[in-house]
Amino acid sequence: MGKLSYAQLEGLWLNTAKGTKYATRAWAALMAAIAEAESGGNPDATNPTDNNGTQTSWGLWQISLGNHVAPAANWADPAVNAQLALGKLQGQGLGAWGTYTSGAYKAYMNGATTPDPSVPGNPAALTDKAQAASGSDCLYGNTGIPGTSIFNDLFGGGNIGQFCLLTRSQLRGMVGVALVAGGVAVMGLGLGLAFYEIGSHSKIGAVALSLASRGVVRGFTPKAPPAGKPAPRRKQGGKPAEEGSSTQ
Repeated sequence: MGKLSYAQLEGLWLNTAKGTKYATRAWAALMAAIAEAESGGNPDATNPTDNNGTQTSWGLWQISLGNHVAPAANWADPAVNAQLALGKLQGQGLGAWGTYTSGAYKAYMNGATTPDPSVPGNPAALTDKAQAASGSDCLYGNTGIPGTSIFNDLFGGGNIGQFCLLTRSQLRGMVGVALVAGGVAVMGLGLGLAFYEIGSHSKIGAVALSLASRGVVRGFTPKAPPAGKPAPRRKQGGKPAEEGSSTQ
């Protein structure tokens, strides 16, 4: 495929970003200018010596994983490279492109161009691995273009890129922690109730045993002699007197 024009890059971006906050003419113009500065609009462009030779950058928006591994098998497909760029923007902000932080993109900006949608966009060809590698993990954050509002300039954009308040990975982690914490809480409640029941029964048993013991001691009386048989009389000295004898 030959080089894409600025208008085609704008149309490609709008097709790819459809349904996101980045699907605006302002964003299309900006991202088309970045693609022009990065690759000259050449889908097959590569830079094997990027970042002092530590990485290779690939395609229209010069996507890199920080090493020399391609970010996707079909990275040269304009639609795929645009999707990778969208993920990179969502995850890292505009500061991820050196041509943005240096201001080189400004030489290509043209807000009067009519986007050309003839280049396919918004592909379903990316795998989850490729999306994660491109940085599209951001779930919620500021996506405004720097320079368009005070909020954007103060809290996102400039040379540091947009900020991400919550990523999908963080959300999954929080859900997992919440589920574990809930399970531990339920288990703790169950153990607490079990120990309470055991303690209650132990106390009741101890009280019952104490009462029974006290009742035996206080209620003890000597056995009465058999009916019809007089109790033996005792002489002085403690020996019982013989029957029929009397003492004077």
